[in-house]
Amino acid sequence: MCNQLMNAVCAVAAICSLPLLAVESVGVPSLTITDGQEKDWDDYSSLVRNNCSGTLIAGKWVLTAAHCYFHLDHDNPGISVYVNYRGERDAIDVLRLNIHPAYTTVAVDVALWELDGLHTTDQAFFLSKRELDHGELVGVHGFGGGRFGVSAMEVDRFTDSYEFSFHVLNLGSGGTTGGDSGGPYIDSEGYIVATHLGRYDGTRSVGSMLAPSQVWGFVLDTIDGWHFPTVAMVTGTAEVAVQSLHLNGAVDAAYTDGDAVIVGGTCLDVDAIDPFDVCTYVVQSDGGEGALMLSDSEVIRVNPQFDNSDGDGNTGDGDGNTGDGGGNTGGSSGGGSLGFLSLFGMLALAGLRRLRR
Repeated sequence: MCNQLMNAVCAVAAICSLPLLAVESVGVPSLTITDGQEKDWDDYSSLVRNNCSGTLIAGKWVLTAAHCYFHLDHDNPGISVYVNYRGERDAIDVLRLNIHPAYTTVAVDVALWELDGLHTTDQAFFLSKRELDHGELVGVHGFGGGRFGVSAMEVDRFTDSYEFSFHVLNLGSGGTTGGDSGGPYIDSEGYIVATHLGRYDGTRSVGSMLAPSQVWGFVLDTIDGWHFPTVAMVTGTAEVAVQSLHLNGAVDAAYTDGDAVIVGGTCLDVDAIDPFDVCTYVVQSDGGEGALMLSDSEVIRVNPQFDNSDGDGNTGDGDGNTGDGGGNTGGSSGGGSLGFLSLFGMLALAGLRRLRR
């Protein structure tokens, strides 16, 4: 039993270091906030809010729920998302709502919003198209109820009521509430596997999977480019991870400018990088400003010096709203947001419960 329990603990331990993040020197720190308290949004520059929750993709797109603001003009929605980089908050206008063409109120609740400008983020939660397993443990992130948090969930069953969706069971006091719709479900490897659709009842929530080809194909069709952090702080050497979201895959064509040099990495070792593959560049810098150019238009700034007077560091004070633009109740953190240490403990207990069944 001891070995079984340790295996269960080890299987979920990666949640404590949830993000497979872009650079060694940046990363999202493990949270030390206890169950029921708010988490610090300042540590999560890749997560955004308005009336729903969402995740930045390549600093330019927001992965969220299709039902959020579906009723607006998709080509001119007139809304903004609120972003946060190291405590500096700002609002970025949404240019277009790209809604999955098969979306209905009970199917394929996934959207990608295109932003007006590139948000500064040193993080990248990568996407996974793998199938989820029954009993798998995930963390759902969101801004519901005016609080940012993560709730521990267990995949309970797959449902025909919502196409390409699944139910998750709340573990402990974590739960979901209005405003969390579109927030990411993140697995123990730090990958996004689904977006939050809504709350089913008092103990269950519903997520919309990225796994079906109809969903991940939409992602590739829409983005057709790299997913990456837009900033890397490097003194010495650091590993920068990027993901191909190219429709037909990609090849390494990266180059550098200023105080940045590519000195290695797995992106250099392969002839082709398939869609959804993650690879790395090892970048060397003496701490000055530079750039890692994945292409002429896809740029990771190395050690940028922000002038707060001109807004480069996202110096606005917008906080965002806390409702749910689509009218659904969704997402995590309401009534019990979890720090990673609390989340880890709860997931370990869940593994123990399953062993005892």
